[in-house]
Amino acid sequence: MRKVLISVCILLDLVYLGYSQNNSYGLSGSINNNNHSGNFQKLPGFPNCCPNFERGNGWGFSVGGEFSSLVTPRIFLSPRLGYISLSGKFRRPETTYFIINGEAIQGEFEHRLDADLKGLFIEPMITFKPLKYLFISAGMNSTFLVKYSFHQEERLTKPSNGVTFLDSNGNDTHSRLRNVFDGTIPNVQKLQLFVLGRVGAEFPLSRDWKYTITPEISFSVPLLNVTENLEWKVSWISAGLCLRYYSKKETKKPKIEEKVFKIDSIYVQINYEPENPIKIGIEYVDEYTIETKDSIIKQIVYNRTDTVFLYKPKKIEASLELFAVDSIGNFVKNPKIKVEEYIATRLEPLLNYIFFDEGSDKIPERYVMLEKSDLKQFNLDSLNKSTTLDIYYNLLNIIGKRLAEKPNAKITLVGCNSNIGIEQNNLNLSKRRAENVKSYLENVWGINPNRIQIVYKNLPDKSSTPIDDSLKAEENRRVEIISDDWEILQPVEITTIERKASVDKVGYRGNVSSDTSISRVEVKVFVGSESRNLISHYEGTESKPFKIIDINNFLQRNNWSDLRIYGFLTARDVLGNGSGAKDSITNFELVSFVKPKENVEGMYQIDRFRLILFDFDKWTIEGNNKRIVNYIKSRIPENSTVTIYGSTDITGDESYNKVLSQNRADAVQKALGVKNSKSIGLGKEKQEFPNSLPEGRFYSRNVVVVVKKQIK
Repeated sequence: MRKVLISVCILLDLVYLGYSQNNSYGLSGSINNNNHSGNFQKLPGFPNCCPNFERGNGWGFSVGGEFSSLVTPRIFLSPRLGYISLSGKFRRPETTYFIINGEAIQGEFEHRLDADLKGLFIEPMITFKPLKYLFISAGMNSTFLVKYSFHQEERLTKPSNGVTFLDSNGNDTHSRLRNVFDGTIPNVQKLQLFVLGRVGAEFPLSRDWKYTITPEISFSVPLLNVTENLEWKVSWISAGLCLRYYSKKETKKPKIEEKVFKIDSIYVQINYEPENPIKIGIEYVDEYTIETKDSIIKQIVYNRTDTVFLYKPKKIEASLELFAVDSIGNFVKNPKIKVEEYIATRLEPLLNYIFFDEGSDKIPERYVMLEKSDLKQFNLDSLNKSTTLDIYYNLLNIIGKRLAEKPNAKITLVGCNSNIGIEQNNLNLSKRRAENVKSYLENVWGINPNRIQIVYKNLPDKSSTPIDDSLKAEENRRVEIISDDWEILQPVEITTIERKASVDKVGYRGNVSSDTSISRVEVKVFVGSESRNLISHYEGTESKPFKIIDINNFLQRNNWSDLRIYGFLTARDVLGNGSGAKDSITNFELVSFVKPKENVEGMYQIDRFRLILFDFDKWTIEGNNKRIVNYIKSRIPENSTVTIYGSTDITGDESYNKVLSQNRADAVQKALGVKNSKSIGLGKEKQEFPNSLPEGRFYSRNVVVVVKKQIK
């Protein structure tokens, strides 16, 4: 059907082109629906009580003549001259009340303004004919008004009798009309301009299309007001007919020279790579003359036969395999991975230090600084999905909120510096650092300045040593926050849903073989069929790319429906030949202890307390750590399994850090006094936090207590 329609359109175009004329002359006539839009109360110099004249309409007509001149086979210049009526009537009813025989009766009178507008117009138009029968025109209408009179009155319409107007002295005029005026419209703009559009369909009245009739619809957009000082515009939509006569001028057919290239090819298979794969053949020329309805074409045909040498292309092949890594390090193809989903309680410590850049008193941008308008949206529940460091970077907001909720609590800000280099003995810098922290709490959170004490010194009381070490110097550039109220700096408790897979790691191994050099190998591994989270990306020239990937962090960030792993490998050689491969792991089983579908044996909840932060090279439990240990102890029910992990930052000797982390775990184990517990010193081998930042190193000097308890 579509091909038939296209063929019909092409046929109509060809017929139209065959009958295209140079000029045409026409007579047009139309009936107009005039639309008057206004925003005025009265005409200047003529009293009227109308609140506002807004809408009016009326019927008019237009007659004229048209001259059309061909520009291209589908575009014409088609100006018109003629006479047009733009008259219209405004009607504005207004409700009022009359007192008749002592009774208030609702009535209505109508404000009437009739405008009689007639003028001579000229319409410069451009007409486009996409098809033989259809035309679309656009242009301007310039109308010079030769008549612009009006009639005005206010007429009582309800009730139909028994009520008349009073004059200005309160006397009965015995008339249901008032403010009756006739005349010419004052301050009229005689020249009116419009943007004009027209659509029509042309039909022949004779077989040779010399005479045609065109039903057409026109619409206008006004550019000027009817009067100079009132908001009053008039536009119209019209339906009419145009009778046209086409005059055809005989034209001499143009001569056109056309060049045509005909190139044939012969393909020859060879076993080597040629220096020149194409051999150009000998060219010869033929000439033809073709006469069409519109032109005479001289066609020059260049003929040539080339030889193309084909050689065997270089081959490149690629493969990719995804696998899981089991607990003893074996690679398992097509693994079944069990994912346990459980409720977990996290207790996140608040490191009560704000660190500063060298020589600076400005609070670094990594700390979250709110505006006053943001305070209502801030609450601790919003931190449920935040990481440990994300919570820490909200330290000032957490303290500000807690101080606002506990009006009797006070804090002390201890400003410190590294006491080396440009900060040596720079007590003023230490003071400014503390004052900037105080300013944020005072100006944003509205904390009374009398509740914030400032102390400043060079090195902190518990400084990191040696102080001339660059990493230790970073840790000593800080403001310490101390409170007389435990609840201001107490840890943040968060309850979340976590996942743990039966395998911690997956991996991929690829293989690319090529007859020539490899220019590029790319491997991408995604989690999720919809979100497509990229978890690994390799780009290089290795023919056997290989990588092991830890997946548990990605399990926490994806919905179960997206829990599938996809790998894609693409490779190219130096000649541009390419190959690709893909693999996937989709056999996942979810065991949910949050909303199980049925009773599941061995349901459990895991609480993770990341609470014990130690000073540099320390493992003693003192101060607030004692209170934290007692809190943890109260949260451990019978028959729970407790594992205590001690860790250190990356600084120092590896063997020493191993002993230090074990000492920290043992100290907490002893303080807890739980039977079913074990302590493990991780040293610095597993780092959860970026040790390039001082806060990352402090959070690495910690003990994490994991409590796994049965749920009945």
